[in-house]
Amino acid sequence: MKKIRRGIAVAALCGMLFVSGCGKDAMSKQDYRTAGIAALEAGAYAEAVQQFDEAIAHSNGFVGKFELDVLKYRAEAEYRMADYQSAEKTYEVLLQADKERAEYYYFLSMAQANLGQLDAAQESLQKGDGLDAQAIGAADARLTLGNAFLDQGQTEAAMALYQSAISSGQATADVYNQVGLCYLEAKEYDAALAAFQNGLTVDAGNQQLLFNRAVACEYTGDFSGAREYMEQYVAAFPDDTKAQRELAFLRTR
Repeated sequence: MKKIRRGIAVAALCGMLFVSGCGKDAMSKQDYRTAGIAALEAGAYAEAVQQFDEAIAHSNGFVGKFELDVLKYRAEAEYRMADYQSAEKTYEVLLQADKERAEYYYFLSMAQANLGQLDAAQESLQKGDGLDAQAIGAADARLTLGNAFLDQGQTEAAMALYQSAISSGQATADVYNQVGLCYLEAKEYDAALAAFQNGLTVDAGNQQLLFNRAVACEYTGDFSGAREYMEQYVAAFPDDTKAQRELAFLRTR
């Protein structure tokens, strides 16, 4: 075990500690970790953070493998509850308390992207790439930052990130869907249709991709193909009234 490094790691971890009850509590730090993981898996993210804080508070100011593991879970819980500022700080702590890891940079990039810190997010992503471009979080970081760029109207920057995920073999169904939507916006309908089709090779039952494929096919002027795709979609998702109206329209063409 080692003393926590000075600076941001010490300051952030001190803020997590509870000064009362340690040593008198019947629960151990392992118990708190277990309770935190259970809360995290149940979607009770605030409760999970509280339990992970207690686990750290029972570590007496030292950090080792156990404490680093708890911090990772804590950061995940913070991110999932959309407390991106806290998640950002926790990943910065991990980068100082542990060795630099690509996954920390990727998750830090995602938190920063959600905070609108696009330059910082881009820098964190690049640092992750410099360590291991295939590490956990690489694809999600590209998608998250790409979406943030897209929200700011920076379509070229977004597409560069999406295409980077595709060329590196990290493309998810969501990545292909976003690429297709970008092509739709640019009125490049054949390219959009191809992107949605490629996404369906990754996730054949993806609802967004199935719907968008039919829409893109319609825009290409292939009404027969669009009707067939929309019929398949409505068969799979019969409660979608928007799709039912679209299918009714296509049947008149």
